[in-house]
Amino acid sequence: DHRDLHRLIRRQRQMCIRDRGYRGQPAVDREAIINGILILSHIATERPDIAEIDVNPVIAYPDGILAVDARVLLRE
Repeated sequence: DHRDLHRLIRRQRQMCIRDRGYRGQPAVDREAIINGILILSHIATERPDIAEIDVNPVIAYPDGILAVDARVLLRE
């Protein structure tokens, strides 16, 4: 759920997600990150024929996110 994702992101040190910007840059849009994860989760739940979803990298900006590349593998 939405609150669980907030806690998860807050605990992830390896993710460059900060409440304030890094080295003078503006902070990233945490809500966009959370919504992106929730959307992918919904797709995976609604489509049992999907075996795997790989989205990498995802770039977070102050006003949204960008999935640079994605791959979806279907079950046989």
